[in-house]
Amino acid sequence: LCVCWMACDSCRKKTVIATVTLTIEDNHITDVTAEGKDETKGLGDKAVAKLAAAMKEGATVDVETVSGATISSNATIEAAKAALTSAGLKAEDLK
Repeated sequence: LCVCWMACDSCRKKTVIATVTLTIEDNHITDVTAEGKDETKGLGDKAVAKLAAAMKEGATVDVETVSGATISSNATIEAAKAALTSAGLKAEDLK
């Protein structure tokens, strides 16, 4: 099962759009890809990549935001949670 979702977070006159794709097999996250549209190079883009890696490594969408990149983090986490929900799963369903 591969699900993709997009979310945005608007704060302080900045809108961040994040797209997250989760690959799930037997209720286990096997891959995560994430992209932040128009992210700040060296900050937001790295945060999005770091979150995707943390989700894959921990096999969860419940990860902490990246310090200094809260808006990007929130958009990425919300997109991942929405993708999971669209697959009919909850965070607690994951192994």
